[in-house]
Amino acid sequence: MTNYWWVNQTYYDEKDHKNENISAAVETVNGGVVPTHKRAKEMDSGDIILCYKRQLGVVFRIGLVRRPSDKPEWDKWKEYDQGPAHKVAVHYEDLMPTIPLAKFAASAYKYRIKGYPINKNYDVQQGYIHCFNEDGLASIMASQETVWPDWCELEKSKQKCKKMKAVALGIT
Repeated sequence: MTNYWWVNQTYYDEKDHKNENISAAVETVNGGVVPTHKRAKEMDSGDIILCYKRQLGVVFRIGLVRRPSDKPEWDKWKEYDQGPAHKVAVHYEDLMPTIPLAKFAASAYKYRIKGYPINKNYDVQQGYIHCFNEDGLASIMASQETVWPDWCELEKSKQKCKKMKAVALGIT
């Protein structure tokens, strides 16, 4: 079964994309646990990851998990932070054009589940990794014309996308 994930990207996360992985610290430098980081160990091969760039307010990349994190590895994820982290190997594709949050937030919010990234104000929750689902992905796909990778041919999403576009255009 394919799982869907939403990852909030920051400046520091760009190195992960160059290395084609997601790296999530097991604990903070103070010994605390970041709940959204724990989700990295739940990712499995074949899972789909949507990457959101908070600074720009867009979904800009989609990823396919190639290899899950078997066990934490030592990592330096910022110039001053280092320690054990879950590293997940991911194949990324940039989305062209990127998709602004304003185009899909209201429709994607309807499909929220526990740990969902979009809140009732149609804004993105704080945190790194959030749970997502195929219906949410379909609503994003329906929000604008964007080139999706061939491996992202999700039958349910494509059907739902076509139906949502027809409703939006008044064609039933």
